[in-house]
Amino acid sequence: MEEKEPYKLPEGWKWVKLGEVAEKVQYGYTEKATNEKIGPKFLRITDIQDNFVDWENVPYCSITEKEFEKFKLKNNDIVIARTGATTGKSFLLKNPDNAVFASYLIRITLNELAECNYSWFFMKSHYYWKQITEQIQGIAQPGVNATKLAQLLFPLPPLEEQQRIANILDNLTSKLAEAKELINDARETFEKRRMAILHKAFTGTLTKHWREENKDLLNTDEFANIEEVAESERPYELPDRWKWARLGSICEKITDGTHQTPTYTDNGVIFLSSKNVTSRKIDWDNIKYIPEELHIELSKRVAPRLNDILLAKNGTTGVAAIVDRDLIFDIYVSLALLRSKKMVYPFYLLNLINSRIAKEQFNSRLKGIGVPNLHLKEIKEVKIPLPPLAEQKEIVKILENLLSKEEEAKALTDLEEQIELMEKSILSKAFRGEL
Repeated sequence: MEEKEPYKLPEGWKWVKLGEVAEKVQYGYTEKATNEKIGPKFLRITDIQDNFVDWENVPYCSITEKEFEKFKLKNNDIVIARTGATTGKSFLLKNPDNAVFASYLIRITLNELAECNYSWFFMKSHYYWKQITEQIQGIAQPGVNATKLAQLLFPLPPLEEQQRIANILDNLTSKLAEAKELINDARETFEKRRMAILHKAFTGTLTKHWREENKDLLNTDEFANIEEVAESERPYELPDRWKWARLGSICEKITDGTHQTPTYTDNGVIFLSSKNVTSRKIDWDNIKYIPEELHIELSKRVAPRLNDILLAKNGTTGVAAIVDRDLIFDIYVSLALLRSKKMVYPFYLLNLINSRIAKEQFNSRLKGIGVPNLHLKEIKEVKIPLPPLAEQKEIVKILENLLSKEEEAKALTDLEEQIELMEKSILSKAFRGEL
């Protein structure tokens, strides 16, 4: 090759262009898809999801016998998305149905120099994607054509070595895929259990026995000045001494941050937005700063303090976090600030806002097109189940105990990121001859 080699390959390997190991690089067939069984299956980009094709749901197309022979998919063909957000995504066909491929796909039929599994694994590697990215940079509609694909550089070892590498990668990636599946199962189990626990908490089931044993602690007068939601509007029946109330009636303050985009500085006063409230905790690590003089002006309108609740009202709407540090800071309009009245325990309100009961109401009240937004008026109208203060504290105590154990289980899901890095590392070593 005359071009500069991207990196040094082992002895016996060589850099070639993808077109040199392809018998054919071919565009797909142009036709409308239909669910009527009028011809062969018609494979499209959208039919390839997570390295899998559900042939039962692939549509059909009309095609002549001559064209069918030209575009018929065969065992070990590789198809590549040539346009759109998934440009470069590939799929290796194994004993495909009676099918042809659509025009937004390019088919590569390999020649005797390249092993199909080795080649497909290469199309998942960092260096393959680096080349694809370089091809589509600066293009309004991302895409590659057959000529560009044929020019991609491809590390070619002897055929026997390709087979050995493909076998190793197949074994390793299968094990990593199994690990990912277990992690996803753990994540789903965690979320289901979490929602079930919260449901019990806010219907009174979680503290049923506690109520029976602590009737003397339940003050019936503390909600005297709270307007109760009309009976016809209550989502479900609550235990005795609980009330349905609206957020606006149980909060001392519900407001949002400045509507003006500030000028940021390298240091000064902390400035938070909804980007800092995405997972029920405030992200204090990725913060911005504003000048002291701007802070003085903004704090006249809203001055957050310890145990206030910050609610994301656009972006990741409906996610709330409690102010857990006694710091001076300001907030942007993308955050609402909720300061509860004395009869409401802030940590009870936090858990409630992050439960399905509140989230479903938030979602139904979203306004705007493109970037949905929660208006303050809508936030104030959200209905919440409110037990006496002593029971609120007991609920939080039980939740902290139960959910802390769940958080330990959820920590296992952080392994997914490590698995992704491991997979990339394995692929990188494979195509440098280091396996």
